Amino acid sequence: MKQIAIVCFEDSHAGSIGAVCDAFHLVTEYVQRRSKLSEPVAQTARVTLLSAGAPRLRLSNGMVLADLGVIGGATRYDAVFLPGFGAERPATLAPITAVAGKLEGWLLEHRAHGALIAASGAAVGVLCQAGLLHRGEAAAPWWLEKLLRAHFPGVTLNLEAPVVRSGGVLTANGLEADYALALQLVSEVLSSRVAAWLAKFAGADGSDSALRTQPGEAIAPHHDPLVSRATFWLEERLSQPVRIRDLAEELAVSERTLARRFEKALGRTPSGYLQHLRVEISKQMLVRTDRSVARIAHLIGYSDTRFFRTLFRSQTGLTPSEFRNASRSDPRFRSALDPPSRLASGRRG
Repeated sequence: MKQIAIVCFEDSHAGSIGAVCDAFHLVTEYVQRRSKLSEPVAQTARVTLLSAGAPRLRLSNGMVLADLGVIGGATRYDAVFLPGFGAERPATLAPITAVAGKLEGWLLEHRAHGALIAASGAAVGVLCQAGLLHRGEAAAPWWLEKLLRAHFPGVTLNLEAPVVRSGGVLTANGLEADYALALQLVSEVLSSRVAAWLAKFAGADGSDSALRTQPGEAIAPHHDPLVSRATFWLEERLSQPVRIRDLAEELAVSERTLARRFEKALGRTPSGYLQHLRVEISKQMLVRTDRSVARIAHLIGYSDTRFFRTLFRSQTGLTPSEFRNASRSDPRFRSALDPPSRLASGRRG
C-alpha cells in the first residue's frame, strides 16, 4: 500500500488539502469496486494528514483540523504534498521561511529516499527554501514571482503551466491547479490508468487524452464524448461479464453506431478495447504481485485461463509467465508500466 502524507500548516487551504484527499479516496474505492466481484483487494493508498508542529491547526477558511500526526515518525512516505496556504500575498519571505525551517530536513530525507514531493501556491516557496528546486523548474503563483526570483535565482519559474514536474518534485501554481496536481500524483504514485479513470470521473477532460497513457496502451487521443463515456463504463466493469449490447443500451445508441465511433476514435471495436484494457491491467498485476496467472485472469473478468493466456500472448508476444519472468530480470519492464507523465515538462534538477 502506498503512503501519502499531506503536511498542513496554519492557514492552509482546505480546497488544496481536499483535492488530494478526494483523489486518492476515489481511486482506492474504484480499484476495490472494480475487483470486488472477483476477490477483495487491499487498500491501494493511505493518506495521512500531518503537522510540522501543533496537532491542531486552523485552516484559511476557519475550519479546525485536530489530532493531526506530527512529522518525524517512523513511517516512510511514498509521496509528500504541501498544500497552499495564506490568504494574503506575503510582503516578505518570513511566512515561507518559518514553515520551511520546520520541514526542510524531513523533506530532504524523504526526497533522498525516493519520495515524490509536491507543493501548491505559497508552499512552492517552501520547496525553494529547502533547496529541492535548485537548478530546476517550478510552477508558481504570479503574486509570488517577485519574491521567488529575488531570493532563489537558481529556480526557473514557469508562470504559464499550472503544473510542472522537475526531477522528483511536482509544483502547482495555486488552488485552480490543485486537482490537476492531484491527478498527476495519482498517476505517478499508483498508475496512469487509474488517473485517467479519475480524470473522466471528475470531468477534468471529455477525452481519453486527459493524461498521457502508458507506452503499452498506445491508444490515440480522441475527443469523442460518447467513446469517453463508453470507456468509463467498461473500466467500471473490468472484472464483470460484459455485453456490448448492454453498453449500447446504456448510451442509447445502436451497437453498429457504437462500433463505428470506437473504430474512428480508437481504431478498435468496443470488445477489442476491453480486451486490451484487461491485458494492460494484467501486466501490472504480473509485475507487482505474486498472484497466479489463473487468479489474475479471474480478477480481470476471464474464467477461462487458457483463453486469457492465448489473448495475452497475441497482444504481447509472450505468455503471462514469460512476461513476469522478463519483468523481474529486466527492470525496464517495471518502469515502462508507469513512466513519469507530465502535465507540463520541467527541467531535471
